[in-house]
Amino acid sequence: MKKSSFARSVFLGFLITSLLHLFLPLSCKMAEEDFPAPVSEKIEIDTKGLNTQTSALETALLTADVAKIQNMLSPDASDRLKTVIPKLEPYLKEFGSAYKNRKLEFATPIYAEYSFTFKDKPISVAFSRNDSGIWKLMRL
Repeated sequence: MKKSSFARSVFLGFLITSLLHLFLPLSCKMAEEDFPAPVSEKIEIDTKGLNTQTSALETALLTADVAKIQNMLSPDASDRLKTVIPKLEPYLKEFGSAYKNRKLEFATPIYAEYSFTFKDKPISVAFSRNDSGIWKLMRL
């Protein structure tokens, strides 16, 4: 008789727990006014400044103007690329021709990324907007 009472207690425990689990969401139901309203912020992107900078980069690449490209770099990119860009000078015109077919992939108020194909390889170029509101080349 002890085995059956133990088994019955375990079974009733599981049954009661299951029933409580089923009714729990009903007691926690939120009213519609308790849900936060969806955020609908309009994001402003400085497309004029971005387009100016991307066109300036295109011109600098097509003319192989190393100094101009280096001036367009963000401080972080300048530290990484200042010695690399002069070595790329023979390829800049060809790179600039491919850059003409760029496509905007992603943009926020402070970051924009373009992609294009160079020698059958996908390439991405990224710009960041500094505190002064000027778009700087951060990845080439």
